[in-house]
Amino acid sequence: MSLRMMRSMLVMFVAVTLAAVLQELVPPVPMANVKLPCLLGVCTYYAVRREPGYGFGAALWCGVMQDGLDSIPYGVSAFSFCLITALCVVLVKKQMPDNTVSCVLVAVAGGVLIEVLQYTALVWSGHYETLPGSFLVIRLLIFVAVTIPVTAIVAGLVRLMDTISAIVGLENDNGTLGWNAN
Repeated sequence: MSLRMMRSMLVMFVAVTLAAVLQELVPPVPMANVKLPCLLGVCTYYAVRREPGYGFGAALWCGVMQDGLDSIPYGVSAFSFCLITALCVVLVKKQMPDNTVSCVLVAVAGGVLIEVLQYTALVWSGHYETLPGSFLVIRLLIFVAVTIPVTAIVAGLVRLMDTISAIVGLENDNGTLGWNAN
C-alpha cells in the first residue's frame, strides 16, 4: 500500500468519523427535524474532487454510517450515496469544474434524491405514516437551505485535510501553485 493511499484512508477515516459525530450530536432544525447533512458533504467531496475509488469507498462508508445512526432501513443511504458517486463519475466530473461549488450543487441535487428515497423506504417499511405534501415540501426546502452551507464547510475542511496531509497539491486551474486553490 502506497503512502498516498494510507494518508488518503486516514483522512477519509477522520472526515467520516467527525462528520458522523457532528451529524449525530448537533441538534436538528426544529421546524422539520432536519439534521445537518455532514456525511453527505463528505460523500460529495470524494465523489466530485477525488478519484472514483475513493469516491465509492467514501459513499459506502458514509451510507453505512448514516443508515446506522438513523432509523432508516439499511442500504438506502449507501445505495443513494453510491448512485450520486456514479453520476459524478459519469457526468459531473466531465461537465463541471473541480471545486467546492460543484460539491454543493451535487449535494443539493443528491440530497433531495436521498430524502425522497429515505422517506419512501420508511413509508414502505411501515416506520412512517404518509405525511402531508406541504410538510414534505417545507422539509425539502429547509434541507436544501441547510445543505448549502454545511456542504461548503465540510468539503472545504476535507480539502484542507487532504492538502495538509500532502494528498492533493495547491494547484490552480492554470497549473500554477497558489495559496487559494480550491
